[in-house]
Amino acid sequence: MSLKKHRGAKLERYKGPIFPSILKQLRQTYKDTNTNNGSKLEDIGKKVGGYIEMTRPKTSDGYWWFWALHFRRDRGKVVILFPWAQDWDKADGDGGDRSIAVYTKGLVSPKTVKSLIQDLVDAMQELRKQ
Repeated sequence: MSLKKHRGAKLERYKGPIFPSILKQLRQTYKDTNTNNGSKLEDIGKKVGGYIEMTRPKTSDGYWWFWALHFRRDRGKVVILFPWAQDWDKADGDGGDRSIAVYTKGLVSPKTVKSLIQDLVDAMQELRKQ
C-alpha cells in the first residue's frame, strides 16, 4: 500500500480518518496475504467479532475505496477502508493507491480500534496458514 495518508478524506457520518501505528502491521499482513479479492476479505471480516458488513464507500475527496469492513465495537462502529492497488509505479515501494484508513462513529476508544485491527491481522495470518 502507499503510505500516503489522506487526512482530508471524510466519510459521511463518521469521525476520521485516523491512522493508528498498528496500521503498518495490517498493511503488511494484508499485502502478504494477497487478499485483493473481495470475497477473501469478507471472509476475514466475518471471523472478527462485531462484523456487520462489507461495502464499497466513497469519501469526500471523491475516492471510491476497494472495500470497507464495518464492525460494531464498544458503543459505536468502526470502519476500516482498504484502497485499490493501482499505483503501478510503486512510488513508495508498494502498489496501493493510499494508506488503509480507519473511521469511527459513537463511543469507540483508541484501545478498541487497536484491538480490532489486531484481530484482523490475526485473522489474515490464520488464512495464510491454511
